Amino acid sequence: MDRILHHAVHTVHTSKSARDAEGHGTWQSKLNEALNSSKVHTILNVLLICDLMTVIIGMLLEQYYSDSQVQGLTEAFKDCLEKRTFCPDPSHLAHYGNHDLHEWAERMEYASLAILLIFLLENMLLVLANGCRFFANPFHILDIVVVVVSVGFELQGILGEGHDAGIGLVVFARTWRFIRLGHGIHEMHEEHEAEDHGEHRVSDAAGSLEAPLQKGSFEQHAKGTSGVHHARSQASSNREGREGCCVQ
Repeated sequence: MDRILHHAVHTVHTSKSARDAEGHGTWQSKLNEALNSSKVHTILNVLLICDLMTVIIGMLLEQYYSDSQVQGLTEAFKDCLEKRTFCPDPSHLAHYGNHDLHEWAERMEYASLAILLIFLLENMLLVLANGCRFFANPFHILDIVVVVVSVGFELQGILGEGHDAGIGLVVFARTWRFIRLGHGIHEMHEEHEAEDHGEHRVSDAAGSLEAPLQKGSFEQHAKGTSGVHHARSQASSNREGREGCCVQ
């Protein structure tokens, strides 16, 4: 009975170990587990907050820079009218304004691009770790599209071609990343709950097998003990009978 119990429990644990080895033994699965860990998600969320702040700060700096340009050009026209001197050319608007604001806005764009490249690297590693399974999840597909489009808009802004028309999409891209990472954390939590539930089921199955087998072993042991006592009583009776015959 003990051998049967040991074999049953060993079979359950062996099958679980085989599933673990199949799902977590390769470097792809280890990489996927690392990318979906809570620490990595925390780092990505912090980067998302920083990225969103750089976008907002960059937009404000660009707005202040544009206002300073208009103010500088207006003051130049006032001087022109008052002093009757040479009036500035409105097409040379870049010569006016606070250029420090423009430089800081460009730095914000470079910082945002660096963070987006980290997100792009994350998606590439996820593709490498999951293969074709990556594209089976619509969240992953939308995520990588959003990141690539955001990188394109940032490059367009850095190259000086302007991206005011797509600034709403850029902000939406940052917001979407929070939704995507929240979904990833939810999936990871569900996987951990499923693993814990599986371990509890293994323990319950082992306990349900052990109880009746222990009961059967106890009954067998009791029967064996009763048989020994009966044999001893029979032997004692035979010995007393032989002694009585000898006395007669």
